[in-house]
Amino acid sequence: MNKLYIFGITSACGGIEILMHNLVREVLNRGVAEKIIIVTPYDRTYHEDEYLKWGIEIRHLSSFGKRRLYKKDLREALLDFDGGDIAYVNLSSFSNWPLLFEIKKHSKDGRIILHGHNIRLSSRLKGVFHMLGRLFFSRMGERVAVSEDCSRFMFGSRSSHIIYNSVDTNLLRFSEEKRSDIRSSLGIESQRIVIGCVGRISKEKNQLALVRLAKDCPYATFVFVGAFQGGSYEQKVKKETVSNCIFLGPKNNVGEYLSSFDILFVPSPREAFPLVAIEGLSNGLTVCFGKGAYDHLPRVVRENEHTRLIGDSLNEDFLASENKQRWSEVRSNWKEPPQTCYDQIIALAFANGDCEHNASPNK
Repeated sequence: MNKLYIFGITSACGGIEILMHNLVREVLNRGVAEKIIIVTPYDRTYHEDEYLKWGIEIRHLSSFGKRRLYKKDLREALLDFDGGDIAYVNLSSFSNWPLLFEIKKHSKDGRIILHGHNIRLSSRLKGVFHMLGRLFFSRMGERVAVSEDCSRFMFGSRSSHIIYNSVDTNLLRFSEEKRSDIRSSLGIESQRIVIGCVGRISKEKNQLALVRLAKDCPYATFVFVGAFQGGSYEQKVKKETVSNCIFLGPKNNVGEYLSSFDILFVPSPREAFPLVAIEGLSNGLTVCFGKGAYDHLPRVVRENEHTRLIGDSLNEDFLASENKQRWSEVRSNWKEPPQTCYDQIIALAFANGDCEHNASPNK
């Protein structure tokens, strides 16, 4: 059997880390890899204790800022990469040239999967490095993108597999019992409208916009699940926070908290394929986006009957009408899609590269 090297797992608690965690678990359950090796420049990855308990080897590199040490550690981490082994790389851009160069150099007859998860970069300089890297590594590996827009940004005209993100719906099903328990523990009345937001709290995710929105919605409680990333943005958010905002920090049992919400809000201005959106849809929630993210959503999310485009304010009548859905059957009768992204990625990595495209999370 082959060894599976995984690159791109960070220390953050985000959608990518959840997707990668589920993928690792699926590979282990199916027994298709001789060994799984996570390679990371972070001191600790999210879920690290669990990975170690599962018998997964984690090879820590020096930080990317220490360029010479980073390259040295990377070369050593790949010394035992043999023909037939697989390198699975989570990519937000092609700007990390040292990583891609070393993987390409050591891959020999191995298989490389480049999994793109982005549609835009935050600076022009990063964009220049991305475009140059995209040209230089244009013939490297199998390409996977999470949406059509992601494919165009990450890989340009080079064809790629479009594989939509998936979630473990068994962990996300609506529970009336959990709804009641969590609301009670947070001191929220059973009939109170609750607007939830899930994800790391950072400038890129734009929770400040939702905090400001909360000031005009005293009839609703805003619950944020996710860790602050520190820095000036955390101070800005805390400075503008009002009494109807609750910050809970990161949670592993996100599905239970989703059950306590009436509406899930994704305030980030751009998302390639927001995993949290399909987590919310799996729970039967109405999922709201601002215009920037909404315009670039994959069709399967944008056209879902419970996806909404929201402007600069939340109308109380709108919230009340959405609130009526909380006890509807849709929140209890979600059906598992016939094929998940994990099925397709594993088939692409360990079989002959054939996989069905476009596994929809809302079939």
